[in-house]
Amino acid sequence: MTEPLALLCVDDQRTFREALQLALAADDRGDLQCVATAESVAEALDCLEGATVDVVLIDYELPDMHGIEGTRLIKSRHPDVRVLVLTAHTDLDLFLRAVAAGADGFLDKNAPLHELFALIRSDTRGLTLDEATLQSLRGRVGNEGLLSGRSWHPDLTRREKEVLALLAAGVDQTNIAKQLGVTVHTSRSYVRDLLTKLGAHSQLEAVAVAQRAGLLSDERDRTAPSPGESAEDVGLEGPLGSPEQT
Repeated sequence: MTEPLALLCVDDQRTFREALQLALAADDRGDLQCVATAESVAEALDCLEGATVDVVLIDYELPDMHGIEGTRLIKSRHPDVRVLVLTAHTDLDLFLRAVAAGADGFLDKNAPLHELFALIRSDTRGLTLDEATLQSLRGRVGNEGLLSGRSWHPDLTRREKEVLALLAAGVDQTNIAKQLGVTVHTSRSYVRDLLTKLGAHSQLEAVAVAQRAGLLSDERDRTAPSPGESAEDVGLEGPLGSPEQT
């Protein structure tokens, strides 16, 4: 007899976790089994160290970090585990970030559970999408289609673009803070948010992703100060020209 697929459900909503467990228990096929649940990415990583899991269902909104960053961490440590991202919003930018993070599927959290189970069972080597999500994404892309080479431009703030340009110029976070007139803590927060938006695991990967997406162009030359220039010379001073307080 084939062993059932072992699932880990990562969702901070207790009602969803319990509904999933009840539905699996009532499913006649018995080929899916929820072996563990977690409320955060940190808890999920602990579960994966102590249990054999085939598929992770991870919500996008989690208390410690977004599900996309959680997907990246899980895939980096457990590459053979399928990770399906659950979200109530079928957003194209979110989908592309999930793909970049290594997600194996992107599913509408509002879909009926029996449809969700069917997609988990599909065991495809490609991306797993439910029909509602697929149609929604197609509508956002337009007539060209998802794989038509459509350019991807994540919504970066002015400050994030400045940070990106400085990273591309090889400036470390401490000196980024000095040049922007902010604290190191704030500088790190900018970098962390930038990595999440670009679906990157490291600063080097963020620069590479931005380069491929055409996000750097002239921004690096315009923003990064040259030797002898200060942040004020290139317009990178913080609010009121003084360091930000945390």
